[in-house]
Amino acid sequence: MYLKQISAKAYGPIDNLSYSFREDDNGNPVPLVIIGKNGCGKTLLFSNIVDMFVEMKRQLYPQGILEVNENNYYKVGNLSYIKSGTRTSEVKIELLANNKKTTYIDVMSLNPKQAIEAKEVTDTRIQNNQKFKDSGFYKSTDLQGLTSKEFEKGILLYFPFDRFYKPFWYNPDNYNKIATNSSNNIGYSKTNIIKIDLLENIKEWFRTVHLQTHLRDISLPNHESLPPELRGQIVTVQQDTKLQTHLKTILATIKGDGSYSVSAPNRNLSTIGLQGPSIHCADISQLSAGELSLFAIALSIVKEWDLFHTNDSLDLSDITGCVLIDEADANLHIDFAYRSLPALMKLFPKVQFILSTHSPFLLTGLKKEYGENIDILSLPDGILIEDLNAFSEITTAYEVFNAETDKLTKQLALLKEENERIKALSNKVIIYTEGKTDVKYLKLALEKLDGFDDIKGRIEYYDIEHAKDTGDGELDKIFAYLQKGNDTNIKICMFDRDKPKYTVHESYIRGENNVYKFSLQVPSHRNSDDLISVEHCLTDEALKTVDTNGRRVFLSGEFGVTGITSDGLYLCHHKMGTTPLEIIDGSNDKKVYRTDGHDATNYALTKDDFVQHIIDNDPGFDAFSFEGFRPTLEMIKTIVEDVERN
Repeated sequence: MYLKQISAKAYGPIDNLSYSFREDDNGNPVPLVIIGKNGCGKTLLFSNIVDMFVEMKRQLYPQGILEVNENNYYKVGNLSYIKSGTRTSEVKIELLANNKKTTYIDVMSLNPKQAIEAKEVTDTRIQNNQKFKDSGFYKSTDLQGLTSKEFEKGILLYFPFDRFYKPFWYNPDNYNKIATNSSNNIGYSKTNIIKIDLLENIKEWFRTVHLQTHLRDISLPNHESLPPELRGQIVTVQQDTKLQTHLKTILATIKGDGSYSVSAPNRNLSTIGLQGPSIHCADISQLSAGELSLFAIALSIVKEWDLFHTNDSLDLSDITGCVLIDEADANLHIDFAYRSLPALMKLFPKVQFILSTHSPFLLTGLKKEYGENIDILSLPDGILIEDLNAFSEITTAYEVFNAETDKLTKQLALLKEENERIKALSNKVIIYTEGKTDVKYLKLALEKLDGFDDIKGRIEYYDIEHAKDTGDGELDKIFAYLQKGNDTNIKICMFDRDKPKYTVHESYIRGENNVYKFSLQVPSHRNSDDLISVEHCLTDEALKTVDTNGRRVFLSGEFGVTGITSDGLYLCHHKMGTTPLEIIDGSNDKKVYRTDGHDATNYALTKDDFVQHIIDNDPGFDAFSFEGFRPTLEMIKTIVEDVERN
């Protein structure tokens, strides 16, 4: 039972889609992956496929189905789904089961009469349908003689994005449906296509499967290695059923690291535990969200098949049917998306998988696993993607991932190099900062302020000039990395106070291996809740000192919402931050111009140029007070004293 064709015209954001499902050289269905940005029509298209499945079941099981209440539709039609600027939408789906074709059609029109006259609707059944003429809605599902027994030879499953998510098109009358046990009643459906609350739905079945073991008689060899009383004897041994073996295979495929065993940790069998190379949990509910998601999806497939094919000859490769997974990468770590889910799908070669995803890792993993035997369909344009690099989300993710990985790799290499230098030192205090200007200010403050002679000669700095600017996130990684060392030097990470996420609100935090971190201390001329960086230890008057070229440091608050200073002399196009104290660093795109437009000079000094003026004792920069740095140096001194006291 497989989908063969799907088309959509003027439906939501979809203009004109026509796709024919493929088979590989072995006659197995080729997975379809639907990609595109939010709002491109992925879930909307899924809703029609599921609606088709539900309507098939409604005809096959006249006494009742579990997906909807009596006479309710799964999907509620809405004329707003007709593509803007058009009059009529059409969705058509074809499915083949036991060589019998089922056709589903869903047509909506804002003006049925005009749609018929303009030949937008050519099917005479629709043209003559009074409901369509009156309301603009038409929907039908033609089974062409398919029976329930033929229907049950395959599985149809839909895994929504989120069990708590209730889409607009879902009929609210179905929410409170209470499923009754109708397994012994002819004409009733025993299963629900729509799989929600997966863990609870598979737990009891999983326990049952675990209890069903084979008891097998075997003949022991007549060998001297055995005690005489056992030689040649017939003994009964416990053996996994084939189904149990499959479940362990599924788990090992998800984890990718060896074999697993299943156990009942307590006598009442209320829980089923798992043990393996990377798992030891008392109950399957203790698995991670990603592991549970994959495990539950795979077991739901097996459970559904087992319901109608109850025997121990089950092979995963025998299972046929259609499985829809909306947002297949939800809750999945990139490794599970890249490796586990594609490998898991491969266990079911005769299942037609239809997925939607935003994950470039899942797409690349599927390509690696399936090669050319996978279709990637981009919505809303309905184009098949052959080159993953043509998919913008792939390219963007790849570039970002590579850039960050390269950056981190270089940072770690520098850290290892620096670590070797630190090990060679003795009785030193190593300071790590977010940027190279921080080091320059600390050196200046130690030179200009008294009271720090006892630590001045012991302070060393991370080679920030070589490493360039580190940043708060990278400094946090350095803090974690340094704790893995084994040297005796005191290592202090000093964070700015401009990002609440990385601000240390305690006096300081102590890690392992004599590693500490604290935040820049607020000087007396600032408010305690000001978001500040090292430059703000100077007064605003000092920061606004103009150099001989007429350039200076500007603060975000000087420009207000207009982007123009209150005196009307300067203009800044840079998007202002959340604090008026944010420094407009005159680098890159952060530029300040004269409003008179007489020249193209960027009048905003960079932070590095500003501190260099101080170092060089340039006119106007040679008499600044550094008292604002005293609280920060006092904190460094306090940390050193506390370490040596303890």
